[in-house]
Formats: sequence, structure tokens, C-alpha cells
Amino acid sequence: RRRGGPSTYYAYRDEFPDRPATALALAVLAGDLAAFLSVRVLLTGGLPPARALAMAAVHADAGATTVTGQILDLERDFHPAPDAELLHTVTEYKSTRYSVLAPLRLGLLAAGADLAPYDGELRAYAGALGIANQIHDDWLDLFGDPAALGKTPGSDVRSGRRSYALAA
Repeated sequence: RRRGGPSTYYAYRDEFPDRPATALALAVLAGDLAAFLSVRVLLTGGLPPARALAMAAVHADAGATTVTGQILDLERDFHPAPDAELLHTVTEYKSTRYSVLAPLRLGLLAAGADLAPYDGELRAYAGALGIANQIHDDWLDLFGDPAALGKTPGSDVRSGRRSYALAA
């Protein structure tokens, strides 16, 4: 559960409590469907073709780096407590590029701007904000309100998650 509401997986798990594997498969497929349909919207939304293609490329890159980040995130929990560099890398791939950098790039492209002059500033801003957001999320896991979070505080640490909180 995230921020008081059920994730897609938990919604399916609640719907099919005796079939957790099916709930997981449905959640993954729902995410895949949403990703494919969002690309279709970009490509068929009436934008100039070059702009639509550039936006679809940003979107596809964000998706690929997010999957890479999830892989890194899952793998890091099988090793000793990670150093800050590994945590920054996981955060960059898992959330920074997807949650901050890609939307900024998409906004500039939608406005018809060239990304090149802004790339360095966008990356610096996205990197700092992504790390701050992840540290905040780690703090909420330790000290957040269970009613707002939808989970018991400390559950990430108890489940073996290697976070900024453990590296500090």
C-alpha cells in the first residue's frame, strides 16, 4: 500500500485473496497495458510527428530506466548495506529519471523547446530532488503515520530493504 491507498497489486490481492500469484500477474499486466497505451496516446494525439516521436523516445527511455532501477533496487537487498553511491544510482534509475527528469523533458518538448540547452540543469535538479524524495520516503517508513502510509512504520527495514536510513 502506498500513501493510504491500495497499489494495483493490493487491489487485485483484495479481489482475489486466495490467488496471490494471479493478483501479482494482473498487477504487472495492468502496468504494462498502461505503459503501452500511454505511448499510443503520444503517437496518435495530433502532435507534429517529430515532437511526438521525441516525446515517445523520452517516455520509452524513462520506462526502461525505471525497470533497470527496479532490478537494481531488488538486487541491492541481497548484499551488505550499500554505500551512498549505489543508493544514488538506484534512486536515479528507479525514480529520478521517471518521476522528475522525464516529466520536465516532456513538458519542454510539449512546449516545442529544444532539450539540449537545458539538459545539465534538468539533470542536476532532478538528481537532487530524486534523492531528497527517496530520503523522505525512507524517513516516512521509519516515522510515518500508519494510517496515511497504509503500512506499519519500519516495515521496509524489517523486510531487509537497504535504504538511505541504513546507510546514514
